[in-house]
Amino acid sequence: MSDYKDRAWIHSFFGGKRNFYKEAYEAMGSFSEEQTEREVDGILKILKPEKGAHILDWCGGWGRHSIPLAKRGYKITLLDFCPEYLEQAKVYAEKEDVQIETVHCDFRETPASVQADFAINLFTAGLGYLGDEGDAFALKSLFHALKPYAKVLIDTVSLFGYAKNYEENNWKLSPDGQKRYLQKRTFNFWNNFQYEVNTFQEVATRNEESAEVQLKIYCPADLSRILKSAGFAPQELFGNVNGSKFDFDSRRLVMTAQKPK
Repeated sequence: MSDYKDRAWIHSFFGGKRNFYKEAYEAMGSFSEEQTEREVDGILKILKPEKGAHILDWCGGWGRHSIPLAKRGYKITLLDFCPEYLEQAKVYAEKEDVQIETVHCDFRETPASVQADFAINLFTAGLGYLGDEGDAFALKSLFHALKPYAKVLIDTVSLFGYAKNYEENNWKLSPDGQKRYLQKRTFNFWNNFQYEVNTFQEVATRNEESAEVQLKIYCPADLSRILKSAGFAPQELFGNVNGSKFDFDSRRLVMTAQKPK
């Protein structure tokens, strides 16, 4: 099994002293509290967990969804490879007066001892970064970390919506007009991988930082196939975590699956 070090961009993009991903996306207004609460509402509507159920936030970063779920009465385990994110999650949990368990590990080595009732993998986290082999390995480890009949929700980019709205270059201005986020991408049709250079720029000074991203873009058939290979039974398909119908215009691919007995 290859190490995350084989994908150096992961450490450059997530966490560390640069913390490129979190700073850039927060500056763009992508992680508002209102948006997060709507996403949590949608997740609960789709999965319908009973209060007190154990939810594994798989590759959950700094707890953007974990802490709101804990506040609603669920037992939360937050797993991520980035120690900086997990420390931020602990501070966030203490501030909100809730308790969560944190697990620092490669998601391909999800501890079997977790034994959660549900697992969520949101906002294209982890899956897709390491290709089919890495994703299959990760999902198999997740399979063993869940109880029989546990349900999983995967939220990632949809190949159909991606293709329909594809842009080689695009940029966004932050709500305060102070920062600009530029993306330059290419696509490999042989393996459905996107290669992207992200540049975060101060408008006034033109000071900027760049980071690369590599991502496998899934269609429903491919995601279903890889879930089945790990032992899961795919169940439902949505166009967003709000439960909207999936179609060719859907930019998100949300799929649920269940672990058999």
